[in-house]
Amino acid sequence: MRDGVFYSEGGEALVYRVVPSTAFGFSKGEFSQTRWLFERD
Repeated sequence: MRDGVFYSEGGEALVYRVVPSTAFGFSKGEFSQTRWLFERD
């Protein structure tokens, strides 16, 4: 990090923070799914 910006060999990189509200998970084979809910501040 330099001057508040992330750098790599390719140059400057934009970085964002993402706060999840819901995540979904699925299984292979048998039908299955689940959901996780995240509390917000």
